[in-house]
Amino acid sequence: MKIEDTVALGSVAAFAAATAQMVMDLISHYFIFQGKYMGYQISAGVYLHPQLTNDPLGVALGVIVWFFQAAMLGIILVYVLKITGRDFWWLKGLIVSNGIMFVWIYGFLLTLGARRIVPFDMRTNWTVLTSNIVFGLLTSYLIIRWGSEKVFTRR
Repeated sequence: MKIEDTVALGSVAAFAAATAQMVMDLISHYFIFQGKYMGYQISAGVYLHPQLTNDPLGVALGVIVWFFQAAMLGIILVYVLKITGRDFWWLKGLIVSNGIMFVWIYGFLLTLGARRIVPFDMRTNWTVLTSNIVFGLLTSYLIIRWGSEKVFTRR
């Protein structure tokens, strides 16, 4: 079954990739880089004080925000692939995911004071970057894999 709707395709692919991203974030956080914060805490930190991001409701809020951000990136990525073509899908996934999320939102906008958690430690930043790489590659792959030819045909 191929997905024919642009928004549905981007959202579903991004939800699947964000799930893998969260697993990668957990592995990276606890076993590889051992950063100070997890991705969901950074997402929840836009709305909550840092100490509330580990509360069960704070975790839930962070995960929900994380998945909605992922869906928006997935939809944007579908349009990028639709406009520019499916060749080099992996590069486009990396550029969109890391350009928008890691550089623009995480690195620039949120550092201006839009959140209460600003991790300036090396390990947390490497964890976030690594999980964003996984997200970008997997989202673009799933869009190509699950997308109907109709989605990529210009109208």
